[in-house]
Amino acid sequence: LASCDAALHANENEIFGLFVLEAMAAGLPVIGSHRGGVGELIDHSVGQPAQNVEPSGLAEAIDALFSRDVAAISQAARRRAETRHGWDATFEALARLYGQLIADRAPLALTA
Repeated sequence: LASCDAALHANENEIFGLFVLEAMAAGLPVIGSHRGGVGELIDHSVGQPAQNVEPSGLAEAIDALFSRDVAAISQAARRRAETRHGWDATFEALARLYGQLIADRAPLALTA
């Protein structure tokens, strides 16, 4: 990934998109479907959503990305990966979830 200028994800049925996060963490703008998990991870600030994953739709998105400031988009992709999906953010969200689950749990009645 380090030698790439951008990452292309051509599956519009992707549920989450770990490849997308890895590419963004490497500082790559991502071109991918505006649908599914990829569509939830990318927007114009960190890449270029494609209207469809047909060759013509992907080609249009590639052209659109490289007509913009790719260096700035690359930096934004890296920042988003760090702030939204880094270990600190993931751990904080997980700890918050566990805290809510524990708080919502009814105390066990002790019987003798």
